Amino acid sequence: MLAAPVRSTAGLASADDCETAFRAQTAYVVEKDFRPMNGLLALGERPAGVMAVTTVSALLSRISASTQLDFADYLQDLGNDLAATCGRSGGPKLTCAAADEALPIGAAITLGLIADLLIINAFLYAFPPGRGGRIAVSFTARQEAWQLTVEDSGIAMRGRGSRRDHGLTIARLLVLRLDGQLEIPIVTGGTRCIVTIPRPDPKA
Repeated sequence: MLAAPVRSTAGLASADDCETAFRAQTAYVVEKDFRPMNGLLALGERPAGVMAVTTVSALLSRISASTQLDFADYLQDLGNDLAATCGRSGGPKLTCAAADEALPIGAAITLGLIADLLIINAFLYAFPPGRGGRIAVSFTARQEAWQLTVEDSGIAMRGRGSRRDHGLTIARLLVLRLDGQLEIPIVTGGTRCIVTIPRPDPKA
């Protein structure tokens, strides 16, 4: 499980020390077929939890862009894990369709965390016990941006300030870390979350 850097009570580690340790940890977990953590949703009501996750995201954004991760396989594995963990008999079915695209590892893992949060949000809030339906996850790679969509056929989000909307606090913060946008357009039945992340400038 990915975790925020641990700080000793003897003194605060420097940013460079944290990044060095985190790079080593990231190399290990990717080699071991790392999956994004589940259960981040609960941290939305805990400011310390939000800070921990955004700190991890900030460190991820500094990892070399030359390190790439196949996001299609990564997202498919995440979907399989969440279906096995959150799925239940008679509950919604999860499908995943993703374009083949290699993303910088920091962007890939952060976008994977966003997908994790959006999917769990749908499992928790859109489908009460006994209600079936679908959760469809898709990823497309356009020339100017990457787009992640999580759509469900369950109970529609009731708008800003609802418990389900509050559960997206961390997802929104992570999207901002990637200079992206999270849109939740009004649809007929269910809820659709669209995350658009601009491609980084290769000259930057």
